Amino acid sequence: MILASPAVVADRLASGVLVRPFGERHVIDSPFTYDLILPATGQAPPAIQHFIDWLIGEAERFRQQSIA
Repeated sequence: MILASPAVVADRLASGVLVRPFGERHVIDSPFTYDLILPATGQAPPAIQHFIDWLIGEAERFRQQSIA
């Protein structure tokens, strides 16, 4: 798993070595964006999945606070 700037992993995304596990589903518009990247052939281990779940929850709370 990688939490990285798209520019850093663009070549690996283009080649299919890495994939965005959520596609465009959880994108926050910001000049400081990062993508959560997992190997194309693997699933997240339980500890990483817990982090992913937490991160998505935090992003949703941030999004809701930004709307209000």
